[in-house]
Amino acid sequence: MKVVLDTNVVLDWLVFKDPRIARLRHDLDARAAVILTHPFASNELQRVLAYATLNLSTERQSWALKQYFAHSESVLTPPGFSSDNLLLPKNFPKCRDRDDQFWFAIAYHGKADALISRDQRVLALVDRVATLGVRVLSYAGYTAV
Repeated sequence: MKVVLDTNVVLDWLVFKDPRIARLRHDLDARAAVILTHPFASNELQRVLAYATLNLSTERQSWALKQYFAHSESVLTPPGFSSDNLLLPKNFPKCRDRDDQFWFAIAYHGKADALISRDQRVLALVDRVATLGVRVLSYAGYTAV
C-alpha cells in the first residue's frame, strides 16, 4: 500500500508514538506500506522537527528523518511541477489551508492508495477529492493491509 503521510502523522509515528496509528506503524515496519514522499514533504518535516517546541536533539531529528526515508519512496512529478504549479486538474478542490494542497498533489501524482491526515481542513475534502482518485483517510479509516 502506498501512502502519503502529512507531517503531523509522521510526528505521531516517530516522535509521539501515538497508539492511534499502531496499525500503520505495523504495516510500515512490515513493509506492507510505503510512504510516498517529495522534497516538499521532506523539507517540511525537517523544518518541523527542528521546532524548539518539540525539543528534539539534532540526533533525534536525524534519526526521525532516517526512519522516514527508510520507509519512503520518491514521487516523480510531471515536468513543470512546482510549489506555485502543482499540476492538479483544474477542477481539483482547493484546501482551505493553501500550505496543505501539496499533500493532495503528492497523493495524486504518486497514485497513492491513501493520504493519511488528522488535519480537519484536509479531511473536509474526503468526498470531493475521491472523485478525482485521491483517497483521504483519518487514523480511524486506515485498516491494516
